[in-house]
Amino acid sequence: MSKDVAVLKLEQKFRQAMGRVAELTAEKEQLEHLIVRLQEETDTVGEYITIYQYQRSQQRLRLDEKEKQLQAVSRDREELKAKLAELQSLVTSFIAQKGSHTTENVQGSPIQLAEDALAVHKQESAQDVKVESSPTAPNNAESKSENATAGKILSLISEIGSNEALNSTPTKEDFHPWFWDHSPGKLMTV
Repeated sequence: MSKDVAVLKLEQKFRQAMGRVAELTAEKEQLEHLIVRLQEETDTVGEYITIYQYQRSQQRLRLDEKEKQLQAVSRDREELKAKLAELQSLVTSFIAQKGSHTTENVQGSPIQLAEDALAVHKQESAQDVKVESSPTAPNNAESKSENATAGKILSLISEIGSNEALNSTPTKEDFHPWFWDHSPGKLMTV
């Protein structure tokens, strides 16, 4: 082989090698760019996971708070039921003591019964005041037990009337279900 042919072949191989190096360098740069993009997306996914976990923990806290509120409302409801039952029995016994109604007539809501009993008590208290001013006053023990019963009735009515569940009437604006939150950390699709 001649020297010129060897130089041409060597030059051709050198050009092929340089072309291959240029291709590999471009591919390397593309892969490095792809790696950078994938790392950024991985970081973004990690941030989304962190935001999601935070939002879930906040939802759990809100659900726990709602559950506690629900338990408190349930407890208040049971207390009110017990107070209403006690009020009804007191009113029934008070009316039965007065003899103004028979036990068959003692039906209806406890509040209505209480109002009736208080009206009867006020009328009879006015009559008792007139009777006590007379010289032949009856025994005050019965009057004191009636006053104690009436006092219990009044205190139960005031307790029931001052209950938070009865005072706070929920409005449409106050209703916020847990899934309808206006949270500032909403995720955006990019």
